[in-house]
Amino acid sequence: MKAMGRYIPTVLAFFICLCFLGIAKGQEATEGIVDGCGHESGILPGEDGFIITLEVLSGVPDPQWTIQQNDSRFSEVQNLYRDAEKHSPEEAPAKLGYEGFLVEEVRNGQCQPLVLIVGPKTQQLQLLLLQTSPPNKIPTSLNHIVKEEIRSGNVKAEKRSRVKRYAPPYNPSKWNRSVRRILRNNCYNYASTKRTNTFAQPGRATNRPLPRLFTGADARRSSESDGCVFVTAETNMSAPSGDEHLVALFVSASK
Repeated sequence: MKAMGRYIPTVLAFFICLCFLGIAKGQEATEGIVDGCGHESGILPGEDGFIITLEVLSGVPDPQWTIQQNDSRFSEVQNLYRDAEKHSPEEAPAKLGYEGFLVEEVRNGQCQPLVLIVGPKTQQLQLLLLQTSPPNKIPTSLNHIVKEEIRSGNVKAEKRSRVKRYAPPYNPSKWNRSVRRILRNNCYNYASTKRTNTFAQPGRATNRPLPRLFTGADARRSSESDGCVFVTAETNMSAPSGDEHLVALFVSASK
């Protein structure tokens, strides 16, 4: 199993389940007053600024902060942003780890359209945005990973063709028909799309449960017994097509 560096002590295993269901530093953005964007950012009415969100698939909420116009780096960010190549947020690469920055420019207290900043043409701006994050907002190990990915120039926006998609028929009763069903199924059931009513863990429904002290390899074997197929984690991974979907199992390795 290939291990991927992360800022939390986890062993990360990725599986494709073959199922039949379409599988001054910057400041905290959530602290301050309500601005013209309709949410709290700390940017005063009538002032300029930026609301920054680091897009990184890591299992926890994406870090977000603001750059106010009194920040010593505001002018540099503003100048680089003005000439930067901008993408639609929907063009974020379908991959694990760093996916770019979502940026909302605030002009005179009013938010402008949300854009994605990513790719080799905006490397200087991305590194600067990373530097503006508040102290302890991004763990050191994650900061290092993001910095290396930016410098590599390999993380790019993805142009996607427009394809008509249809959601499956709404059927909440599969999971919510009774209290017993709700209490005895969990995220592993939802990910595998299999209702077992066993408050599932990998292998529990197929008589290959996890041992009391288990590793990522144990989780792999038990999940494979449930019908999942192991896929080695890579820096750039796209979602599979058809009826397959990716499932990430986070197995705590800490005591």
